[in-house]
Amino acid sequence: MDRKISLSQYRWMDVGTLTVLMVFAELLIFLAVSQWFPEQLFTVSPIGAIVTLVMMRWGFEAAVPAAVGGLLYSVLYGGNGSQILIYTLGNLLAMVMVPVFRKIGKEKIRSEKFIGIMLALGVSVLMQIGRGLVALLFGGTMGTLLRFITTGVLSDIFTMIVIWITYQVDGLFEDQKHYLLRIQKEQEERGKQS
Repeated sequence: MDRKISLSQYRWMDVGTLTVLMVFAELLIFLAVSQWFPEQLFTVSPIGAIVTLVMMRWGFEAAVPAAVGGLLYSVLYGGNGSQILIYTLGNLLAMVMVPVFRKIGKEKIRSEKFIGIMLALGVSVLMQIGRGLVALLFGGTMGTLLRFITTGVLSDIFTMIVIWITYQVDGLFEDQKHYLLRIQKEQEERGKQS
């Protein structure tokens, strides 16, 4: 039986898989920070990398791992109700990068690593700024906003490294509609040659 899935099914399976991968990675990092290296002042988070990856692959669907990541991060580190909102809603500011991806063009981003890595930095920093802005609504200060940005530097670097690595795997950091069409065309061309 040759059962095919629709593009919509593929999209949400892909977004779901990447979100679960992000949750698993975040849990491992939390375990490492809380159990193995509790004296460390800084930590890294995979949220920015996964949000960037989903944004490149699909677009606004990146809001799913952004919100889930913010919720998970704040719950793991003992956040109260306002902190949960700060992280969950704050991460969504990164969605302003979707039109930037479209304006530059995903094919240009796919072919030029530097652009992709800088966009990943933008996604990560915008999530931190978003958290700071939501914190301001809950009575935070400009110092709070600055702390979100400065304490996220390791996550920014981690995000850029992960996105650089994704360039090494064909089709991973690519618009998935384009990728599927490209693969289909390559298969058709091979079929004609045989």
